[in-house]
Amino acid sequence: MFRAAALAVLLLAAGPAAPEGVATSVPAPRRGWLYYLRAGPGETEPAICRRRPAAGAPEERLLEPGGRFSVVAWQPSDDGRRLAYLARLPAGGPVELRVRDLARGEDLPDVVANVGSFAWAADGQTLFFVTLDGAGRGHRLWRHRLGDDPARAAAVYAEQDAAFDLAVRRTRSGAFVLLAVSGKDADEVRAIPASHPRQEPFVVIERQAGRRAAVEHRNEFFLLRLDDRGPGFRLVAAPTGDPRPGRWVEVVPHRPGVLLEEVVALRRFAVARLREGERGRLALLDPRTGEATDLGLPEGTGPLLPARNDDYDALAVRYATPAPGGEVAVHEWDATTRSHRTVGREPAALSPR
Repeated sequence: MFRAAALAVLLLAAGPAAPEGVATSVPAPRRGWLYYLRAGPGETEPAICRRRPAAGAPEERLLEPGGRFSVVAWQPSDDGRRLAYLARLPAGGPVELRVRDLARGEDLPDVVANVGSFAWAADGQTLFFVTLDGAGRGHRLWRHRLGDDPARAAAVYAEQDAAFDLAVRRTRSGAFVLLAVSGKDADEVRAIPASHPRQEPFVVIERQAGRRAAVEHRNEFFLLRLDDRGPGFRLVAAPTGDPRPGRWVEVVPHRPGVLLEEVVALRRFAVARLREGERGRLALLDPRTGEATDLGLPEGTGPLLPARNDDYDALAVRYATPAPGGEVAVHEWDATTRSHRTVGREPAALSPR
């Protein structure tokens, strides 16, 4: 799910130069498109845009808030025909889940209020969404098919423990919809195959007091980031067909003084983003053997920031570093050439958080 933050003033973008005073994010590849945010002078909310990768391809403006609302999150369907997004209404109004038909440039009548998170199923017709309770806690997961009455959405799961918050998202692979149940010091993650949205969610990792957990997916494995051996986290691989602890293979062990910040799982490879003191590191992972190979960042590289890695079939993984003037520099490691390069720069307010 993409997040659209409030804008900064300045701009630098990959691809054709933007007009003076226009701020853009570095275009991010996803299913044959390049998606990015763009805003002109005086605009407080960026437009969501895309274009094909070919040189000179025209820009499509998918959604322009125009001060009528702010966009909390957005996600295109797999076929690129629709855009689901969360719109926060002005003056402290509710957050609504809306769906835009991109060919017509119009929103569908499917609108749901008080939504905290959402995810598409693979068919581009089914949406999962989480509604909030009176305390603003993610409480219930629902399944809705476009064209049906949203008030009659199918209830999928309800979290009764008020100490836990519910959120839903799609894995980068597109294979699973993940339901994350998060508390102060414990997490539970359940999964639904995205191609079978009516299937009951199954448990990937159970909640356990004192253990935080995050889940990614790559091919035949779930990748579990756990702090059960120490605060810096470790990484284990669990077969998707049987993710019980007895089947886990450790890929990155916990190391004192090293923080495992993120795992970017792509079809052909997976990379861990780590931090050791003020130094950032990237490591190439092999879930089958448990081996991790350092990718040798340039000398003097400081802490790394997250970057958009939305294309599961990409042959490069992106990462970011702070840059002068309130900007972020976006870099990538190319698995084909096994080298690093800078892709572009963008306002920090348009970068992932």
